[in-house]
Amino acid sequence: LQNLFKQMQNETLSVSKLKETLEARRSSVWYSTFEPNYKALEAAGELFELLHSLNFKCSSFENGIENYSNSWYKLDMYYRLYQFHVKNIIEDDFSELTKKVENFYINRYVIPVNESWQKQIDVVEKWKGSLQYPLQNDFYSSFVEAEFSSVRNLKHLVVIVSDALRYEVGWELYNKATMLDKVKASISPMISMLPSYTQLGMASLLPGKSLEIDSKGNVLRDNKSTSGKDNRKNILETVDGSAIKADEFLGFNSKERKEFLSKYRVVYIYQNKIDSIGHKKDSELQAFEACNDTVEQLLTMVRKIITANRYNIIVTADHGFLYQKKELDGADFNTETPSEPNTIYKDRRFIIAPSISKSSSINVFTSSQLGLQGNYEAAFPKSITRFRLQGSCSLFVHGGTSLQEVVLPVVKINYNTKREGASDVEYKLDASTSSIISTSVLALSFSQTEAISSAIRQVQIRVELVTENGDVISDSHDIILDSTSEKFSERRKKVSLTLSSDADKHNNQEVFVVVSKNVPNTSQYVIEYRVPYTLKRTFTIDF
Repeated sequence: LQNLFKQMQNETLSVSKLKETLEARRSSVWYSTFEPNYKALEAAGELFELLHSLNFKCSSFENGIENYSNSWYKLDMYYRLYQFHVKNIIEDDFSELTKKVENFYINRYVIPVNESWQKQIDVVEKWKGSLQYPLQNDFYSSFVEAEFSSVRNLKHLVVIVSDALRYEVGWELYNKATMLDKVKASISPMISMLPSYTQLGMASLLPGKSLEIDSKGNVLRDNKSTSGKDNRKNILETVDGSAIKADEFLGFNSKERKEFLSKYRVVYIYQNKIDSIGHKKDSELQAFEACNDTVEQLLTMVRKIITANRYNIIVTADHGFLYQKKELDGADFNTETPSEPNTIYKDRRFIIAPSISKSSSINVFTSSQLGLQGNYEAAFPKSITRFRLQGSCSLFVHGGTSLQEVVLPVVKINYNTKREGASDVEYKLDASTSSIISTSVLALSFSQTEAISSAIRQVQIRVELVTENGDVISDSHDIILDSTSEKFSERRKKVSLTLSSDADKHNNQEVFVVVSKNVPNTSQYVIEYRVPYTLKRTFTIDF
């Protein structure tokens, strides 16, 4: 592990070679103990490799959205995964590698990409979407009503709105959703309204046409208040819809879920894990843990919705966010913070007031330019800088114009009881030269019969040695069969089972190698098969 660490620190180890090494170690006794260390190294490797291969320039507004949603988001994802795993490392000191990851992420990616993107923001005359990249204000017509039109005989739809579900976190959800049985999933980008903050984002996702921020900072949809679940529910009732919070929905039993969902054409479920944790001074350092928990809870909700016989789901967000672990310095703050009379709303990444003085360090848009009703202006610090404010969070921020804040995920999840979908990869336990176990270690190998592809998905299996009565007499190993290689020799995984002292009690008896397959996105395993062996050791362990 130390050797891998040094090579990663010096960038002398390719990601493909690292993955090959980690795969070989996955079957080792100590892998699970050091799994966070390995996963942190892998995330760092992916980050470094992308930094060397991608060009962070955008030639137009649409090109910036395209580049971010196609590839740049991966840098945010691998940075998040590195920081998530490095908090759980065992023994090793990753401090120097963490400094390098932090420095590379901010100075070689976040700043350059948003400085290039800023050139496109500087020439924006009106904030708008396109046919390919819809504006958030058109979400209901572009996605909800469009789904009813495109899916034959669709009568019910569930929309999950996850507060601060950044595009890269939405992509992780999409990727895991594709592993669910009989599920087809897709992801597409949507452009957030400005300012990219909760009140406006939540209002934009509702049915309706006009949006306005009133003199008290309240956001109105067609002149109706959108503050809180109850007001949003009132608006949804106009389209035979309703709204509910995620915790309340998850608290239902199966009968209650079915009864609730059966009453409405459209149901909005509001989840708030990332923003509630990231946007508090005392918990913003836990933002990435909240991202992980959010994805897991979203998958749980998806499964519960499907078991309630609702097969069409859209997951989206009110806004994204900027986030870094490293403490900010003076250069991270805007050179000046507008201080206007009668300010309507002020945050780290935007300010709304009746009129705002122009400056070279900020972008100022009128409400009309932002597609909002009323007569006021909004100012945004350029690139990723923050306004100076007392007491508010500075590491986790949103509301501004950066790609991380304004490119939102729209994840469609469709379940079909008749859909075959991607099938689990087939595999086999390679034939052994003997069915006799005569030593304290049993070496096994498994082979994928085919490569992973869009039609063939990976599987995770668990291997252990048990007695006729089901007592486990060895250590247990998990193997992920996920090779995309066309070469059969490269699709083989090896594992060594070490027998426990209890195995001696079963000498000269028949025992079994039990292979179980993981049920995707759960902790459950289903036994696939049992292979008989005879335990016949001349020398047993003496305790």
